[in-house]
Amino acid sequence: MIDIVCKDQQKTIEQKNIIINYCEMKRYKCSLLSSNIYGFKISLNKKKLIIPNLYGIYYYIEVDLQDLKLYISIDTAGNLFIRRKGFSYTLYFDNFGLFSLLYKFLRYKVTDKKDLEEYENRYIDGIERIINRGFSKNDFNNLRSSFGEKDRGRIIKNLNEYLKEHPNSVYKKLYEVIEDI
Repeated sequence: MIDIVCKDQQKTIEQKNIIINYCEMKRYKCSLLSSNIYGFKISLNKKKLIIPNLYGIYYYIEVDLQDLKLYISIDTAGNLFIRRKGFSYTLYFDNFGLFSLLYKFLRYKVTDKKDLEEYENRYIDGIERIINRGFSKNDFNNLRSSFGEKDRGRIIKNLNEYLKEHPNSVYKKLYEVIEDI
């Protein structure tokens, strides 16, 4: 499953077309799934309803890759996402790479640590550019609404742990980013 969040409705439509064109070029069989395929069944005033879990502009695409089925979800920033115990908004990050790094330090499982080490060993210049680019004002607002003080403390704790093993790591620069959250 791949989830893609686009900045606005036009970008969402463009992304859908790019993926479909790419699949056609590669001769993968792909199809748009109906928008309520991932919906919830609820009972409202004794009437059974099926509602989608997203409201706004979004697409679900199923791609056949020989022995594997790939599902791609494309939606727009600001879409309402419904969960069984509440709802939230879909957030878009201009610097998704930097958000992804912070999230790896938030989650910090064995696979995340290995990924961080691999990124640093193979793509150090790219990682440095991602960190130096920083977050936009919109990104910081989205981060503040997503990460609480407890999350921020956890990121710092895990970053400290990582830097004990890798003292000259490019990830040291993340401290400057975390201070602004």
